[in-house]
Amino acid sequence: MVPAVTIGNRESELWNSSAGCLSLDRYPCAAPTHHAIVLHGPWDYAELLTPIALAFQAANVSVVVPELPGCGRNAREAAAGEAVTEYGTWVERVTQLCRDEQQSQTLPITLVGIGLGGVLAYFCAAQGAPVERLFVTALADPRRAFLRQRTLGIDLRARLAPLGLHWLSMLKSTRRWVPPLVAARQLCTDKEIQRRLEVDPLCAPEHPVRLLISFFATAPALEPESFTACPVTLVAPTADRWLTLESSLDFYAALPGEKQLHMLEGSGHLPIDRSSAELLASALVATG
Repeated sequence: MVPAVTIGNRESELWNSSAGCLSLDRYPCAAPTHHAIVLHGPWDYAELLTPIALAFQAANVSVVVPELPGCGRNAREAAAGEAVTEYGTWVERVTQLCRDEQQSQTLPITLVGIGLGGVLAYFCAAQGAPVERLFVTALADPRRAFLRQRTLGIDLRARLAPLGLHWLSMLKSTRRWVPPLVAARQLCTDKEIQRRLEVDPLCAPEHPVRLLISFFATAPALEPESFTACPVTLVAPTADRWLTLESSLDFYAALPGEKQLHMLEGSGHLPIDRSSAELLASALVATG
């Protein structure tokens, strides 16, 4: 698994609710000043974000990292035919997790989204998740052609995606989507982590085509022009070659409420090297 780090004070549990279940990794603190729920993207997994969680924990931020359906330790369930096929289900589960976390502890919640976890964090806040603020590294709208191109690999498939993938989802033989290979150098700037990402069997899991379709087509409960539920902090990695800052600017610019834009200097799409994770933790504490 990537990255190779010594796991400190981490607790794992299975969270159950009326919205479904999620595997959780908790990183508690003796005297936390902040509480964060950290979300990964569809082709990442919870343990991949361990360096971020540990950096937050060292900065007195208690952390919860859910394993999203079909990812990481849940990949076997997905392969056995128990996969979640609607992006809205992801939103519902994380939103309910936020509600349960609010009831179980006294600190307000910062909802953190790494990479494509940023748009999931926004969808949950727009759905009514009780969070004090959003803290995300990207806000790329999945309904835009740019993100479809990045996800599908070539521009032609991106343009045909809404029609073509709907047709493909009807075919039993193509019910799962194998994501195109993304060069590890596009995801992280650390050479050693790049080498590990290239051979990590848990990266880029296959998801049902129907889930991909709903990811592209689902609209948030509130469009960014109407969102005032909480402040939004966009911390954009300067060396992100997969989701550049430009891919988030339209969405960010449309937000009418309190917002901040910061640059995460030298970091790639996944800020999981130690330096980037520590910078991210410092930014979270400073903006809170």
